Amino acid sequence: MMFKIGNLHIKRAYYQDKVTGEYLFLLDKLLNLPKYERLSNTCIKSVIEEATDSSYKKAGEKASISAGVSKQTVKNFMHKVKVPQEIVELKKKKEARILHIVADEDHVSLQRYGKNRQKIAMPKLIMLYEGVVPDAGEGMSSKRNKVIEKFYFSGLYKGKNSHKIWERVAEYIEKTYDYEKIEKIYINGDGAAWIKAGCDFIEKSVFVLDKYHMKSAINDCVAGLEEKIQRDIKDRLYRSLRELDKREFFRLLEMSKDFLEGQKKKAAVEEKIKYLRYHWRAIEIQITDAKYLTGCCAEGQVSHVLSSRLSSRPLGWSL
Repeated sequence: MMFKIGNLHIKRAYYQDKVTGEYLFLLDKLLNLPKYERLSNTCIKSVIEEATDSSYKKAGEKASISAGVSKQTVKNFMHKVKVPQEIVELKKKKEARILHIVADEDHVSLQRYGKNRQKIAMPKLIMLYEGVVPDAGEGMSSKRNKVIEKFYFSGLYKGKNSHKIWERVAEYIEKTYDYEKIEKIYINGDGAAWIKAGCDFIEKSVFVLDKYHMKSAINDCVAGLEEKIQRDIKDRLYRSLRELDKREFFRLLEMSKDFLEGQKKKAAVEEKIKYLRYHWRAIEIQITDAKYLTGCCAEGQVSHVLSSRLSSRPLGWSL
């Protein structure tokens, strides 16, 4: 049997039970050795932990100091791993006035075509947290923040199953927090339908369009204008936003479209205006509730949690 410190060779006798007729190794039973298994539990654990950060081949090579195992063996172990799904209810629930949720998805290359010959998988990621605090140590100055009491939810949840991830989030909040003490839950994202659907499953929640996508849409609307006109319109746009003057905001956007030449450019800007108009309520909340919001770090979380392992390098995965 293989252990982290090397191989263990055991000579043992093979017996037949006179009552049942069963053949067995008594030493295996005494030492509680797995049947037909040549890797110890500590060795398997080490292989699985290594495979979460590196390739199956490298994980197999580090199985033991004396020898390794094949990448196929590592794959077999990985595919047997069952992630606990049960959410345990706390006896003494946490208290929080405000909760924040950020949501986004990654784009991961598949080794083989999925259904409808799709070569890309899009795992979803949701992070729930209570707030942010400065990340600087004592006596240090830093503008970086870190989230507190964070909890992740992730998986493929494709198509009609996308609601299941929100059901898990709702269940976690209910079993972890005193719901009566919660005043509002902010769901931050880029406006994708599956993200906004969270408001249908989570009580006291509202959707907030993240500033990055809002500013990106505004920049796209004025990108083709002369620099001086562009600067002037942007200043007036952000002033109308601060004043929540919806009529003036969209009047300026329509005016910027009229400055452009070419039907293709105008059509592209029209799509961005529709996007902003459709999410006006989510933009309003971003401004009126600014003192409660922490900003949206969804893309950063996807980068750290999913992309760093799954898609930042040219790798291929099974579903």
